[in-house]
Amino acid sequence: MRTKVLWMTLAVLVLSCIEARAQTTTQPVAQWLFQAESVKTQAVLDQVNGSAAQFTQPFGLAQEPMTALECKDDSTILCVANPLPDMLPSQAISLETWVNLSAGERWGGILGYFQDNGNDEKGWLLGYDDRRFNLSVSVASKLQYLAARTKYRVGQWYHVVGTYNGKALKLYVNGKLENSVALQGPIDYPDQATLTMGAYLDSNERHPMQGLLHEASIYGQALDHSAIRRRYQAKRVHFASPLDLELGPYVQYITPLSARIHWWTRDDCASVVEYGLAGPGAKHSPGIELKGQHQGKLELKVEDLRPKKRHSLTIKDLRPSEVYAYRVGGSGAADGQATPVYELDTALNFAPRPLKLRRNPFRDAPRSVQVKDLAREILCKTGIDKGYCLVWGIGNGQLAYELAMGSQLTVVGLDEDATRVAEVTATLYRAGAYGARIMMQHIPSMKDLPFPSHFANLIVSERALVQAAYPGSAQELQRVLRPGQGLAVLGSLADAPEALHAWLAPVSDHCQRQDYGQGHFYTLKKPSLPGAGSWTHQYGDVGNTAHSHENLAGASTTDQLQLQWVGPPGADFGVDRNPRMPAPLAVSGRLFHQGMNRMVAVDSYNGAVLWSLEIPDLQRMNLPRDAGNWCTDQSSLYVAIKDRCWVIDHRTGVLKQVYTLPAPEADEKLDWGYVAHANGVLFGSTVKRGTAYTDFWGGASWYDKTSGAGTGKVCSDTLFAYDLETGALLWQYERGVAINTTLAAGSGRLYFVESRNAAIKQQAQRRITDPGLWTEQFLVALDERSGAVQWELPIDTADGTVVFFLGCTDKTILVTSSAQGKYHLYAFNADTGAQLWQNAHKWPSDNHSGHMQHAVLFASKLFLEPCGYDLATGKLLTSAVGRHEGCATYCGINNALLYRGKSRRISLWDVNNNKVTSWYNLRPSCWLSTIAADGMIILPEGGGGCSCGNWLETSLAFSPATQRSAARTPASNR
Repeated sequence: MRTKVLWMTLAVLVLSCIEARAQTTTQPVAQWLFQAESVKTQAVLDQVNGSAAQFTQPFGLAQEPMTALECKDDSTILCVANPLPDMLPSQAISLETWVNLSAGERWGGILGYFQDNGNDEKGWLLGYDDRRFNLSVSVASKLQYLAARTKYRVGQWYHVVGTYNGKALKLYVNGKLENSVALQGPIDYPDQATLTMGAYLDSNERHPMQGLLHEASIYGQALDHSAIRRRYQAKRVHFASPLDLELGPYVQYITPLSARIHWWTRDDCASVVEYGLAGPGAKHSPGIELKGQHQGKLELKVEDLRPKKRHSLTIKDLRPSEVYAYRVGGSGAADGQATPVYELDTALNFAPRPLKLRRNPFRDAPRSVQVKDLAREILCKTGIDKGYCLVWGIGNGQLAYELAMGSQLTVVGLDEDATRVAEVTATLYRAGAYGARIMMQHIPSMKDLPFPSHFANLIVSERALVQAAYPGSAQELQRVLRPGQGLAVLGSLADAPEALHAWLAPVSDHCQRQDYGQGHFYTLKKPSLPGAGSWTHQYGDVGNTAHSHENLAGASTTDQLQLQWVGPPGADFGVDRNPRMPAPLAVSGRLFHQGMNRMVAVDSYNGAVLWSLEIPDLQRMNLPRDAGNWCTDQSSLYVAIKDRCWVIDHRTGVLKQVYTLPAPEADEKLDWGYVAHANGVLFGSTVKRGTAYTDFWGGASWYDKTSGAGTGKVCSDTLFAYDLETGALLWQYERGVAINTTLAAGSGRLYFVESRNAAIKQQAQRRITDPGLWTEQFLVALDERSGAVQWELPIDTADGTVVFFLGCTDKTILVTSSAQGKYHLYAFNADTGAQLWQNAHKWPSDNHSGHMQHAVLFASKLFLEPCGYDLATGKLLTSAVGRHEGCATYCGINNALLYRGKSRRISLWDVNNNKVTSWYNLRPSCWLSTIAADGMIILPEGGGGCSCGNWLETSLAFSPATQRSAARTPASNR
């Protein structure tokens, strides 16, 4: 008996060893690797037996990070028509893949051999749905489904393995057991099926996979957990999962040779940035994932190994005018994760140059320490450290020098004494300080400066402060001072003498006495310009009026305006003019402009760059079919980026706050769509991830069509509002599908048009061309603070096949629909929703934006090329609105319309006398890049890439002309 037990024990041990060895040395019965040596013209060879799996049509291979089959459509489905018996094991099986999905699917297949037709459920499938990977195996003519517990992320590589051992079904993702279920019996196979890779395919269904497939394998037994883990570990280094970012990355240039990269992670981890030159000849755009040789070696690295969620690192010694590749995370991040590789272009680094100082030229000058302390105190108390500083009477030049050394200001010294100017220039030049940000200029008279009005951010007088001399006139000083935040600091190191009081008398209403530590000084401010407007939202204001309410000092023709400044950014900053980018914004003397995954802040009055950010996820195109992605108030920008709204400080570009989407009831990927603010309320909407237009190149991105792709209206499912003071969520609204281009606010309400068609609501897409969008239409008004429906009205407009807009004033709502050769206009009472009138007129043309113009709403009238109407009654006022030529839409000024007019140049049409005037060689973008605000017409460059003329590809601004001839703002030699 004891001998028998001993033999049984030995037998068990031997069998266990054999089984363990079999498990560790198990080879697949079929394996397909998608690499050059195994892929032939129309087939991929099985690595085990050499048999071929046939492609349905020609295919493509991706090369990075590992060679993989590109699954895009039916052409990349792989079929094994007659699989070998070993490929269809009946007692146990393992299915293994490396896969990267670019889109979900209700019924998705990676590797399968099955039929699922009513009661005919046989075979097996390793697949996925729109959220999770899944496995199904048929026993007794019934498919048993098993789904992973963790949701996958599109664009990320996964090792997915499904096993069945005759007792249990198990699903593994990235070496971890995700789920299991008991199941017993042999696998039940269909009489006829096709062994398929890259699709969900049976006799009556065909759903091609979207994504990448590196490997697919079949085993004749169930791999155990340790074997699966080993196989995952063997290749995972080649498929590093993207670092799970909460926000970012984004880049802000600090100096001409350094940049700071910021990002947030969901979990604590080290901060690592790997970077390097992007490769020979590389010239791409930030946010584009770099491939092949252009990815660069990323041989440089900075890191902070202290675990944290909010990360910020500075990269230094950047070479000018080079493209750098970078990624965050890298080898120091959790589990070796990293982001994709992005890029930054130092040619678009506008940070002011530092002074290259050889020696301090004023070290031994009289009162040197006092002047240095004075400059430091002026910069500290005023808070002005960027833009232009005018030194009004230069003395020995030390104050100009100290102000430039202690700030990022460009300092311009003026004096009537040519000898003094020459001496100071020579002194600064010998010290290596002259030219980059300090320059001196001799002028005949300080009472009549050859500069445009409003350009100087800071004005000081060295002669006044040090010598108690007061050159020129206070009126002329105030003329060149920037309105609003500009400041002149005047006085002397002793108590202000009576001479200063007399000199300041003409402007005394705007002066204030302040203690600056070393004495009493007077500060002079200039109020905001009377009648100056702003452009705070995509179409001017939160009501989408396309009107800035800019008086422009009464000017209505181009010859009444003069050049205010010329400067950056140029054409390289932006996307090609074609894809209809978001409009620039301007308020309180600051201009904000979007480019190619980047934004810049510019002083409206002098063109000085205040800051710039490069943000890979910042991109939105085809604005005639979507809402704008940013807006501004007096101090902050609100920018919709992916699923968040970033709040960015006007003055510094610092990210102050982040608003998130309200938690959705359904577990789905959403983005922040509409963004606007009014009366302390921040409005937003949710759109399904990937709905916004981002393509910007090629015929499909022309976005000028009358129907089909590119004309789909971006729509939102949920609207919501936050209190900007407390950050609290005020309300959410969800009923129909809201058309983003109709969202507007006014009179304490949020207005929009939505479709309550149930079939449209159930569709997966929210970039809608389906005619059903124009059925069951409702015009809705919500209270802006409570979200309560104040009124709603069923409406029936012409189908907005081309464009569909809503704008509102305090009293009137205007809906415009463009289709079938006509603009259709519908006016409603803003308080009650009652329809006031409707009208229609023909398009000027069916191309180059002639069929997609946005109406301009004045207080009592509106203009939509070529007609003008009374807003209250719909009476036709004119059919002679200045005719546009070439793409772009109109901007309203109190006395004129600004647009792309005669000979495709930027033009003004006087609303009172129909007179058209134009500027030569100036053009806007193909939608809306030229605006009126801050007492000027401002043209941040948006026309780059146009082939229809010899256009000036630079940013500039025009201001109302004065009696004196204007000269350009002094250049800063950037």
